[in-house]
Amino acid sequence: MIIKLRNDELRPKLLAAEIGLLIGIFGLCVVMIILIKTSLFSEKIGFAVGNVYVNGTTSVAYIDEDFVCATLDWWPPQKCDYGTCSWGDSSLLNLDLNNRILFNAIKAFSPLKLRLGGTLQNKVLYQTQGNQEPCSQFTINTSEFLGYTQGCLPMSRWDELNHFFQKSGVLIFCFS
Repeated sequence: MIIKLRNDELRPKLLAAEIGLLIGIFGLCVVMIILIKTSLFSEKIGFAVGNVYVNGTTSVAYIDEDFVCATLDWWPPQKCDYGTCSWGDSSLLNLDLNNRILFNAIKAFSPLKLRLGGTLQNKVLYQTQGNQEPCSQFTINTSEFLGYTQGCLPMSRWDELNHFFQKSGVLIFCFS
């Protein structure tokens, strides 16, 4: 409904239902603001002034003067980032253990500390003696974490890696 004011201005007339709707919306906004404010400040966050002391006279760990460490990862050759498939044959799964250049390079760093692992470590299954389950390789599956299914390291491959590491003087220090 439109009403005419004294200065000939036309203005819509608010009906009771429209006024009630505006009050309801205003009330909902107030409730939402209170809820948001309450949830944001329900946990007390603060800062405290304190002192940190560092005792530089003792050590918690030591490393060798000739400490050299490297990592071998699990990525399959199909792993690509931004159009580049850079892993090729450089993972624990397919590294050419008969390559003399690789062997001599690793031997030159002896005793090389080697970390076996990397991003897919938590998805690796290790085949064991007497285990009859199939030892499947990593396969791309975009619905899986990291885009790959679980993969298995065959016992025969572990034996090859272990023999290569012993022959070349590698010290395996962790699986991570």
